[in-house]
Amino acid sequence: MPPSYHYLKMWGCLVKVPTPLLKKTKVGSKLVDCIFIGYILKSSAYSFLVHKSEILDIRVNIFIESRDVVFFEDVFPYK
Repeated sequence: MPPSYHYLKMWGCLVKVPTPLLKKTKVGSKLVDCIFIGYILKSSAYSFLVHKSEILDIRVNIFIESRDVVFFEDVFPYK
């Protein structure tokens, strides 16, 4: 069987990451805008840098790990 490359994503693209369960609020945005920066070793999760956040507990320029995300591989915020 040939290898599968469907999980490979464009580095530096915009990603919408859902808010972690501990930081969810009833009102407001449930997504955080992040930049894809890499893969987590020995895991199926991805690593992201927070680009823009309207949630007070999640600051800009911190790292988040998640696997349930939406990639926008044609949008590059830092280009």
